[in-house]
Amino acid sequence: MRWTLLLLAVAACDNSPEPANSSTLPDFGDPYATVGSVALEGDDLEVTVRYSGGCEEHSFQTRTRPADGFTEVWLTHDANGDACEAFITTTASADLEGLDGSVVLLAPDGERIPVRD
Repeated sequence: MRWTLLLLAVAACDNSPEPANSSTLPDFGDPYATVGSVALEGDDLEVTVRYSGGCEEHSFQTRTRPADGFTEVWLTHDANGDACEAFITTTASADLEGLDGSVVLLAPDGERIPVRD
């Protein structure tokens, strides 16, 4: 009986660190995926995104945060409660005006896409 209790106590004290990405990825809002192209025209970033829906208007907002020598950019998705199940593919735009230097797009799947060096 003592041996079983000791094993449970050791298992309950698991202090292993979380994977590095779990604490650094921001909130992306409602589910979506970046697919296909990411293009930068001047200060306008265009990202091809895919999400489920089709009954409500969806919106994407640009978020940024400084990182070590560059700026991280990501999109937050608001599905407006859309429960429909069609797969929508569209282009979301982000205005990068005022961001100097290197820019990296953070994708919901954890991919880091260099946008500007």
